[in-house]
Amino acid sequence: VPTPGATTLLIPRLRRNPDANPKPPAGAPAAEGDQLALELRINDRRQLLGEFDSSGIEGLQPLAQKQYLLWAGDLDGDGKPDFLIDFSSASSRHIALFLSSLAKDGQLVGEAGRFDFTDPSQAGC
Repeated sequence: VPTPGATTLLIPRLRRNPDANPKPPAGAPAAEGDQLALELRINDRRQLLGEFDSSGIEGLQPLAQKQYLLWAGDLDGDGKPDFLIDFSSASSRHIALFLSSLAKDGQLVGEAGRFDFTDPSQAGC
C-alpha cells in the first residue's frame, strides 16, 4: 500500500489452533481449527485486523491480494491510510471499513463499520 514516508503492508497470517497441534512443524499445512487472519504493518507497528471466514466446507484457501484489499486511501483526510477489507467466504460476505482516525491507543486503525451478509440460497444441504 503506497504510504508517503512509511512502509505499509497487509499480510495474511496463519493463526494455529493450539488445541489441534500445540507445536506443528515449520511449514506444516493448515489443520482443523486454524484461522487465516489479516495483519496490518506500518513501519515497525502491527495490528491484527480480523480473521477470514473459513466456516464453510472449503476450509482455509490461499488468498490473492485482489481478494481482500478492496480499497486503500485516505478517506478521513488525516494523512494516514484507511482500508476497505473483504473477509468473505464463498457463501457469505464480510466487508469492513477501517479508518486511521478511529484508532485507539496502540492501534493503527479502528473499525468504522462492517457489512455482513449470508446468501439464504447458500444454506447448505
